[in-house]
Amino acid sequence: RTHLLGLVLAAAAPLVALLIFALRANVEDARERGGNLVQTLADTTAAHVHEFLNDSEGLLGRIAGRHRGRKLTPVSCHPLLADFRDLFPGFSNLLMTDLSGQVACIAAPASARQALSMADTNWFQRVVKENRFVVSGPLVGRITSRWISVLAYPLRDEAGQVSGTIAVGVYLLAFHTEIHGTTLPPQTVLGIVDGKGIVVASSVEPQLWVGKDLGGTALVRAMTTQSREQAILRGPDGVERVYGLDAVAGTDWHVFAGIPKEVVFKGLSELALRHGLALLAALALALGIALYVDRRIAAPIDAVAEAARQVSAGRTGARVAVRGAREVAEVAESFNDMLERRARAETELHHAKERLDLALEASGLALWDWDIPAGKIYVDKKWAEMIGQKPRPS
Repeated sequence: RTHLLGLVLAAAAPLVALLIFALRANVEDARERGGNLVQTLADTTAAHVHEFLNDSEGLLGRIAGRHRGRKLTPVSCHPLLADFRDLFPGFSNLLMTDLSGQVACIAAPASARQALSMADTNWFQRVVKENRFVVSGPLVGRITSRWISVLAYPLRDEAGQVSGTIAVGVYLLAFHTEIHGTTLPPQTVLGIVDGKGIVVASSVEPQLWVGKDLGGTALVRAMTTQSREQAILRGPDGVERVYGLDAVAGTDWHVFAGIPKEVVFKGLSELALRHGLALLAALALALGIALYVDRRIAAPIDAVAEAARQVSAGRTGARVAVRGAREVAEVAESFNDMLERRARAETELHHAKERLDLALEASGLALWDWDIPAGKIYVDKKWAEMIGQKPRPS
């Protein structure tokens, strides 16, 4: 019976393995599709930001070229500054400084130019030192008092030496509209952090996240360890997401795009439930087959064994019900036939003994038996009486 049950379960094992494999394949497929989606979004955003910064660098380079070797005065700056904010609403302001950091020209308000110096700012010091385009991290603008990132470019004299700077500010609370041009998938987060882990832009609640320090979080560690990858991480908001990560070329900025894990694997719980029910159905079917086979084969065999035990105990009238599979029924019939032949033989032997006893009694003869190997002689009651001995049980 144990072997039979094991055989049936072994037959069901491939189906169970197939269901488990199918579920695992669906999980891997969902993860791959979700990972590809967020990675594409991160890559596209990084490329978009890089293009925006390149365009901004080109704009500042052209403006700086117009002022090459020229002394900065409000008069020389005015033609450019007058319409700048109307022409470029994405920028908070435009200003020019001399080599000491003193603001010489500013788009608005003009009164802010008075006694305003940028000499102590990191972006100014980098432009003067490195003589190249610089992108700052998030900071609160001294003029606008709003979160901005400064894009700065060197002004040069006729000899190509730095003579000042030109800079624009990018409104970071609105920058998420610049970093993606399409509607995001539901519950997707998209953002940028700088090399220190400070949030530069966020597609979700930018007023809450821009400027926040995420250094030391799993997300920032993953971005700084490898510039482009996919990972399942718990975000700073505590939500576990599938993330795509990429770096913005030429800067220390990193882009992240994340979709909640439950969204990526949506529908898999229902699929797992269906597979689980199918698995239970398969096991129930296997058990049902085992019970059916047990009733058809094992139970009738047990009945034959029980009948044999009863006959051995002296209940010679015990018989086996003929049922079950054809082969098992044939065994039961043969067993019953054997018991019938044995009963008839015992009856015939009993009758023969009775006839022999009557014949011996009528003839006055007696019986004896000599067991030569044992050296013993066995006699019946009549023989013992004939020789005057009292019979002893053998």
